[in-house]
Amino acid sequence: MVTLYTIETALSAAICWILMETAWNSSIMDAIQARILKLSKEMLEKLKNKVLGDSQTLKFEVGEIVRWPGWEHTDENVTRNYKYGVLLSIYTGKLDKRDIKIAEILPFGHSNPVKISLILVKKSDLED
Repeated sequence: MVTLYTIETALSAAICWILMETAWNSSIMDAIQARILKLSKEMLEKLKNKVLGDSQTLKFEVGEIVRWPGWEHTDENVTRNYKYGVLLSIYTGKLDKRDIKIAEILPFGHSNPVKISLILVKKSDLED
């Protein structure tokens, strides 16, 4: 018995095969995509109510000597240098509709405190 394939039967068989492959791959991808979406939603919920810099608050104590980056301008160039001072307080403030942790620092040699984002503040590297 000889089986003859016409173009129509070969074409319909190829289309069926492609549709089955697509269905198989999409069912796998749908499960992966659903898992990724679930993880993304969980992470978003965790971060949604967090304050930027909140994890940094445990690293510092009021009265501690800290440093933060600054810039020095001369006629020829701009260089980065660190400024030092005493940490007076840490509080939550708003910046562009977002809550962030702010450090209030009294710089050495100045009488007025400065307020800077806590994520820029580091422990002092000065030695006694």
